[in-house]
Amino acid sequence: MAAKLPYTVLSVFSSEGEGGNELAVVPKATDLTPAQKQAIAKTLGFAETVFLGEPVAGDGDNITTVSISIFGAATDSEIPFSGHPAAGAAWYLFGANTPAPPGSLVLEAMAGVVPVASKEGGIVCVSVPPGDFKVHAPHSIDELKTQQPALEGSGHYINSETPIVSMVKGMTFVMLEIASVEALAKMVPYPAQMPLPEGYLGAWAGSVIGVYAFVLEKDTVRARMFYGEGYEDAASGSAACALAGWLAGRGGRTRWVFTQGVEMGRKSEMDVSVDIDDEGDVAKVVIEGKATKVREGEVEVPKVE
Repeated sequence: MAAKLPYTVLSVFSSEGEGGNELAVVPKATDLTPAQKQAIAKTLGFAETVFLGEPVAGDGDNITTVSISIFGAATDSEIPFSGHPAAGAAWYLFGANTPAPPGSLVLEAMAGVVPVASKEGGIVCVSVPPGDFKVHAPHSIDELKTQQPALEGSGHYINSETPIVSMVKGMTFVMLEIASVEALAKMVPYPAQMPLPEGYLGAWAGSVIGVYAFVLEKDTVRARMFYGEGYEDAASGSAACALAGWLAGRGGRTRWVFTQGVEMGRKSEMDVSVDIDDEGDVAKVVIEGKATKVREGEVEVPKVE
C-alpha cells in the first residue's frame, strides 16, 4: 500500500469567510523530493500547494523557522515565492485567532527569508523578501490587447504603458491598467504565457510570467491575474505586492486594499503596504489578509525520483 500524507485545504485572502484562493498545505514534507512535491501539486490541482518542513527553534531568540516549498498545478518547477502560500503556511502554523508578534516565526522560501506575524481575527502578515524587486526595461507586448477582443476600440485601457515588474526572481508580472471595472470583467484568460525576448529578464527569469490587469482608484485596486495556458488566479499576493511596489516607487500613496477573484466567484481581499527608503527604492512590502480552513484529506506519496 502506498504511503499517504495528510493535507489541509485553506481559503487564503478570503473576504468575510468566503471566497479566497484555495491552497493545500502539506506538513511533514521533509522527506519528499522536489519531483514528488511537483507530482502531488498536480494531483491536488490547486493553483499552488505549500509543503512544510519541521519547525526549528532558535537558540535563545524565541524565533521558530520553518522551511517551505511551493509548487503549482500549472508549473513544472518550484515557485520561489508566492503570497497566498506564504500567508496560508503562516496561518496554518499559527492557528486561527492566535496573535503572534513579528519575529516569532520565520519562513524560509526559495526566494529567501519571510518573516510573518498574526493579528486578532485570524489576520496574517507576510513580509515579502524585498531584495530582488525590479522594474524591468519597457517592452511592448502586442498580444496583451489583441487577445482581448471584447476590449477592442479606444477607452478601455488607461495608457500604453505596461510595466513589467518582478517581486522576486522567478515571479514576473506584466501590469495592464484597465479603465473600468466593467471592462475588467470582460477580459478572458490568455491562451499562453506572454512572450518576452530571450534574455530580457536575465537573472529574474523563472517559473511564472503573469498578466496583472487592474483598475486603480485612490487606495483601492480591483484586479485579475492571468497566467500559463488559460489560467486565472483568485488571489495573487506576489502580483499585488509587485504592483504596490511599482506604484509606491512613483511617489505618493504606499498602502492599498486589493480585491481580486470577483469574476471567478471567489472574492479575495489583500492589504498591501510598502516602505520606500531614502533613495526611493522599495525597502519592504507587507501583505495582510485572512484565511479559513476548508477541509482535510490525504494524498498518496507518488513513486517518482
